[in-house]
Amino acid sequence: MKASCAASLGLLGLLAAAHALADSGEAVVKARCSLCHEGGAGGAPKIGNRTDWEPRAARGKLALYEVALRGKPDTAMMARGGFRDLSNDEVMSAVDYMVARAGLKPGLHPESPPTRPADPEKEHASVPQAPAADIDDKAITESIAETLRREVAPPD
Repeated sequence: MKASCAASLGLLGLLAAAHALADSGEAVVKARCSLCHEGGAGGAPKIGNRTDWEPRAARGKLALYEVALRGKPDTAMMARGGFRDLSNDEVMSAVDYMVARAGLKPGLHPESPPTRPADPEKEHASVPQAPAADIDDKAITESIAETLRREVAPPD
């Protein structure tokens, strides 16, 4: 009986942890991002507004993550939305949540390929190559998160 209870408690713990991960994007958006994104303050794309998010999503997930993590010059969008304590994973989860609420599912890269620089050595070497078609969205997100963990250090 004790083993059964312990196993049940262990399973409940795992389910709770999985639930917390699944809701982390929503929780971050509700607690932090909604301050601007709920009403569109400073030109922020509104949560759930497809028209606001489409042009941004067309640039691909990497571009969305980069803006969220590093900010966007000459706009109100500061790095990490101004919340320096947010982890890369929390920021990316919040982006995923807001884009999903708009009914969009952007790919990793832009819809239309960018023009190549004249000098191939000047290409950004850290951008991951497009994954094989059989990789799911979760695997892509994990790959991006790992890349960002290596390349994007939280601000001091």
